[in-house]
Amino acid sequence: MITIRKEQVAAFKQAAEAQFERGLLAGLAVQFPRLRELHCDGALDETVRLGIERARQHDLQASADVQRYLWLMLLFGSHWERDPQVGWAAAALAAEDPPRASERIGRVWEQAETWRSRVMGPNDSLYVAALHSLDGRSVEDLCKNPSRSQRDLLIQLAAMFPRKVAELGDDALYDLTRLAVEACKPFELIDRWAVVLMTELMFLFGAGFLVDPLHPWAREALQASAGRGIDQRLEALLSAAQRRVALYAS
Repeated sequence: MITIRKEQVAAFKQAAEAQFERGLLAGLAVQFPRLRELHCDGALDETVRLGIERARQHDLQASADVQRYLWLMLLFGSHWERDPQVGWAAAALAAEDPPRASERIGRVWEQAETWRSRVMGPNDSLYVAALHSLDGRSVEDLCKNPSRSQRDLLIQLAAMFPRKVAELGDDALYDLTRLAVEACKPFELIDRWAVVLMTELMFLFGAGFLVDPLHPWAREALQASAGRGIDQRLEALLSAAQRRVALYAS
């Protein structure tokens, strides 16, 4: 009689999970051809593991279903379910119609593809242009005028990415600003310019970019500049974002 030890069962499960993750990574590259140019292997591995965990919370087990969930993370940010910019997607996934989660994630992805084409433009050209609105700008350039009022901030966002602002409407952007205030607090960035810059970066990289494995540069910039003045820390964060944007032009 063959006896399989617990250690062997654990090893089999680990090998199967690793194979599952490799398959998902290969699928991501099909939908996002520049994946490995824009993200390091460690970031992608962490994102895939996070995506598997999140997908399973929705009872998404099949590879195709988890793949679609991961595509949404790549498109909207790893924490898209808590992002007011894509509230429609989170609501559609959480709905009870259709009753099967597999059908819902398929429908959400179809809607997301349409959204991507409409808002981000052919080959994401409108999104890339919005990213490049950061090029050569200082914190003062980006934050001085829009820090005067919420309306001025919305005008600034509209200048950066007009198609997206038209799509979202004011309420989602107001909610994004509130999230930016909360995101600044743990880093002691209690400053109007800090909230403005944080809102702008959330607008471009997703509301959860500070804790997104796809964007480790953000945390690294704030951690490396700890102890400096607020203006210096904001410049460090913006410089990191600008280096990130430069990858899209390479």
